[in-house]
Amino acid sequence: MFEFLSSFKKEQTDSVINLNPEEFAELLSSSADKSILVDVRTKAEFDSGHLKNAKLIDISSFDFLEKVKALDKSKNILLYCRSGNRSKVAGKMMKQLGFSHVYHLKNGILSWKGEIIDSKN
Repeated sequence: MFEFLSSFKKEQTDSVINLNPEEFAELLSSSADKSILVDVRTKAEFDSGHLKNAKLIDISSFDFLEKVKALDKSKNILLYCRSGNRSKVAGKMMKQLGFSHVYHLKNGILSWKGEIIDSKN
């Protein structure tokens, strides 16, 4: 796994690893059983379209920290939002809470080229 991750062009932001859409998709597909995909947008945004198997944890919700603390710290945490700002903030918070492997979709779902699930249909 380390060799796989070291092949990425990594851009560090306070120990949160920013990945472009291709790198993010590759990590997600190669380590799905060892990863938790987290969408930190609002429920309305999530319902309008999200990545397959994403868990919604709205960064603006009152119980965000409680929900984050309940996640398995041994897993890869793959974060995304609309444009990358909220997920970057969430990633920094998770690193401070002791999560070791935190990855962020650079430029958010707006940059995603893969499948997007529409909850309204």
